Amino acid sequence: MTLSLPALRPWLPVSCLSWPEVKHFSQRSPGEFHFYPDWDLCPSIQAIIMPIKVLFICSRNQWRSPTAEKLWQNHPEVLARSAGTSPNARRTVSVKDLEWAEVIFVMEDKHKSRLMTDYRHIIEYKPLHVLDIPDEYQFMDAELVEILRESVTAILRLDTLDAKLN
Repeated sequence: MTLSLPALRPWLPVSCLSWPEVKHFSQRSPGEFHFYPDWDLCPSIQAIIMPIKVLFICSRNQWRSPTAEKLWQNHPEVLARSAGTSPNARRTVSVKDLEWAEVIFVMEDKHKSRLMTDYRHIIEYKPLHVLDIPDEYQFMDAELVEILRESVTAILRLDTLDAKLN
C-alpha cells in the first residue's frame, strides 16, 4: 500500500471524521486502520490533534540532527528526536526510534539508503524526506537553522516556527 500524505498529521480516531473528510488511510497493524483527514474540509479538528512525532537523522548525531531537534523541540505541533546512522553516533538510531516516528527527516541520500537497507520493513510506509543538507555545519549554525526552519515548515505544512514560539 502506498501512502499519500498531503497533511502530515497524527492519526485521528474514525469517530472524528465523516467520509468526505477522509483523504488517505493507513493500516498500522492487521485490523487497525488510521485515517488522514482532508484539513481543508475539517479545520476545526486541527485544534484537538496531538503533536506529530518527527525523527531527524544524520550520520553521527553531532551537528545537523541535534540542531533540528533543538529547533523544533518547543514547537506545540511537533515532538522531535534525533539520531545518527553511524555506530559511532552520539545516539544511534534504533528500531524504537523508527517505530515511534510518524515522519522521518534525513540530511542526505546516504542516510535514507542506510535506513532502507537496515529497517525497510519498519519505515517503508512512513513519510521519509531527504533534506539534502551537507555535513558542513556546526551545531546551531545560523544558516543550518534557517535551512531547517524553511524546509521542515514547508514539508509539514506548519505555521512558521517563529509565530509558534513567540
